[in-house]
Amino acid sequence: MSLPAYDPHRYIEYQPGHRTALYRKLLVFVPTGLLFTGLLALAILNLPGTIVGVVILGICAVALDVEAVQATRDVLARPQETTAPIDKMWSKSRFLWMGRVNYMVAGGRLFEVGPLTAIELRAGDIVRILHWPHTNVILTLERTSEAEAGL
Repeated sequence: MSLPAYDPHRYIEYQPGHRTALYRKLLVFVPTGLLFTGLLALAILNLPGTIVGVVILGICAVALDVEAVQATRDVLARPQETTAPIDKMWSKSRFLWMGRVNYMVAGGRLFEVGPLTAIELRAGDIVRILHWPHTNVILTLERTSEAEAGL
């Protein structure tokens, strides 16, 4: 699916490199998930001496495998559109306070948005988001009215 033409007056967020972001997730999480799952299997074979390793590797392997499956499902899927009011927005630090990440919940889905989008939008605003269905990577995001949204 191709993106609609860019209109700076319409879109608050526009990601022409959305496929690249999706393939990057795939290239990072699939091999890493396979590695940790393999290490987990090896640790399980050497029980009971590796119980701490099994717990740690199990937690990491599950988290990485979930991300890998979501990215793989998105490669095979088509982008979808969600039109809904913003339920909640917040910001928090990334790992070890290096950088900030902004989150938005709309239509029961969690999205990561850019800093300018987070400044411009507030809870209660109605947005139309074109995104990948499993990873929720945003392709386009625009503010809309209740009449346009049909809510």
